[in-house]
Amino acid sequence: MIAYKYFIIISLFILMPFIAEASNGGSTVSIRTESWEGYTEEGDGYLFKLIDRVYSSIGYETEFKFLPFLRCVQSVAGGKADILVGVVPEDVFIGENILVNKYPLFYDEISVAYREGEVDEWQGESFFKGKKGVQMRGYNYQAAFGVPVDIIEVSSIKQQWQMLMSRRVDYIIGNRVQLEKYQRNNADKVKGIVISVAKVQAGYLGFSNTVRGRMLMAA
Repeated sequence: MIAYKYFIIISLFILMPFIAEASNGGSTVSIRTESWEGYTEEGDGYLFKLIDRVYSSIGYETEFKFLPFLRCVQSVAGGKADILVGVVPEDVFIGENILVNKYPLFYDEISVAYREGEVDEWQGESFFKGKKGVQMRGYNYQAAFGVPVDIIEVSSIKQQWQMLMSRRVDYIIGNRVQLEKYQRNNADKVKGIVISVAKVQAGYLGFSNTVRGRMLMAA
């Protein structure tokens, strides 16, 4: 987990150039994100506080809407919102409708959850060979790896855990914090599950490719 104290100070300096040229725009910055424990929870989470603090310091209000990730992408790509939290340059939607800033805002611990003793434990990307996994729709975690990853996408966290426990898939791939939260809150239903960090990936802000979005992103 990131050392919040020092990371917030550094991130404040990183974010300021991206919003400096947008100070003549509207008074509200529209932000779309999923609710991630410790990151962007409504009213809490260090990214929520960081972004709100940066924009409010130059007279903006921030409007956060918490939606499933794919709906967040659609909203920003369609120009209905300004900023999308949690993108990577490799995301398939980056380019024509969504732009990505130059500097990472956070680091995501991409992890795999699997049934202990039934599949080989994580020891590198060879783990994926001959296995089928599941992830949340739109996350595109498989792009972070240099080997083929056989993946199914679903629309709910509960559904992916049900698929793992019913042996319809061999593993879940997702954010470590989210996986551990579900495991902790449903300990009686998901026994014998191992969660291993597979890769640490930098996460960025995505900006709508509109005049306003480009102003917000400009250095």
